[in-house]
Amino acid sequence: MLRRKDKNSLSGFAFKVIAIAVVLILPILLSGCYLKEKKYLDIVIKHSQDYCQSPYLVLAICKTESNFQPSAKSPKGAKGIMQLLPSTAKWLAEDKLDIPYTEKMLFNANYCIHLGVYYLSYLYNTFSNLQWVIVAYNAGEGTTKNWIEQNIRPQDVPYPETREYLRKVESWMKKYQQAKLFN
Repeated sequence: MLRRKDKNSLSGFAFKVIAIAVVLILPILLSGCYLKEKKYLDIVIKHSQDYCQSPYLVLAICKTESNFQPSAKSPKGAKGIMQLLPSTAKWLAEDKLDIPYTEKMLFNANYCIHLGVYYLSYLYNTFSNLQWVIVAYNAGEGTTKNWIEQNIRPQDVPYPETREYLRKVESWMKKYQQAKLFN
């Protein structure tokens, strides 16, 4: 049977062991938290620099749209890691970038991120406001223009899905900025 002093010493010792383990092991565990994201950092950085876009925004959209799954397909027909509609991707590739396009190419992460980042640049040139860019990426350019004409704030758009999308993208952007993935 342990005496009271021995019990207190044991619990103090256990606390110290746990504290040391947390200090030593937690950073190792947290470094693996963004493994999917790290796989695409070079591609995201390259295209973000090419089109003057925030890599944190690009990562947040990839996370929100597809959870970094290049083979993702949505029920509405969007495809790839950045979930582009084939009609939008074809327009971007052939009319804006003058590069080859097939729908199958959307499942190539580099190609899809290239188109997606260019599209973000296009939307930013159109709306000049990050929240409206995020809303337009989800709801479409025409719908977004209508909301702006109606003096609706981005966080108050009538589509619940788009309001939630805006919230998620902004949240992921903040998490990626705090994680300092690019330092």
